[in-house]
Order: sequence, then C-alpha cells, then structure tokens
Amino acid sequence: MTPAELEAYYTARGVPEPYLTYLSAAADGDNPFVYIKGSTVTLVGAAKHDIQSQDVDMTVPDNFPPGTYTVQGAIADPAGNETTVTLILIVTVGASGPVLTVTGATADGEAMGGTLEAGYILPTTNDPALDHLIQFARTRPRMSRWTMSTSGCTWSTRP
Repeated sequence: MTPAELEAYYTARGVPEPYLTYLSAAADGDNPFVYIKGSTVTLVGAAKHDIQSQDVDMTVPDNFPPGTYTVQGAIADPAGNETTVTLILIVTVGASGPVLTVTGATADGEAMGGTLEAGYILPTTNDPALDHLIQFARTRPRMSRWTMSTSGCTWSTRP
C-alpha cells in the first residue's frame, strides 16, 4: 500500500482533523504510527498520544486496507542502551469469502484431462491458425463475476 492509498483510506473513512493530517504525515513517514510504552512494552497509538496527551492502546479498524505494514523504532533501557524493534503487522481479509467449485476444465466445449491441483492437458496440433476456447467446468448453474474495488475483491452472482 502506498502512502497516497493509505491517505485516501483515512480521507474516505472520514477521519477528523487534526487526526487526518497527523495520520497522513504518518503514512508519509513523518509522524510515528505507534509508540512502545515503558517497561510494560505496550503499544500506544501515536496520534492520540501526541494530539491528546493520552496513552491509548493501539487500535486498527476492521476495514483497514489489507497488506503488510512494518513499523520500526528503537527502545532504550534505563541506562540508555538502545535496540531496534520491528513490528510487522499483516492485515488480511477474513476467510469467509466466496467459494467456487471447479470440477474440471473444457477446451472447445470438451472436457480436458487432468485436475485442478496438477493442471489440465490441452493437446494441440501445432497449427497457428487454431485458437482454443478454455473454460472452467463448474457445478453451479449461475454465472460468477469478480470485480476489483479499493477494499479488495467482491463477488456477485447473477442467474
């Protein structure tokens, strides 16, 4: 996810000022997203800490854009010895997405040999004038259509 895409997410979400400006600067790398608090080593939302002087546990909205986010910083012990800490947060979309049952594949309307796991076999004759129409064979009698949106893939069916 690019900083511009993350800023667009915050804007579309309706994040109020001054948080929108703060989080946009965080997306650009100018402000921190999170702080590590004290000896308890808890994560604190940097925007609320810096704007409201409140230490609130880090929260991530459920519709946060999927992707891998890496935050890196340094922590120090009482003697001032520092070490780098890296937080890698992987945001995924839940596993309750659509299921498409593929029972095979066809070439020119005829069943192809093979399996989904191993692949399907298309016997050819090396004739450059021929094109083959390849399709999935499905058990559902409805057409499925996938569309891309800013929040990922959406699935719809039509009779």
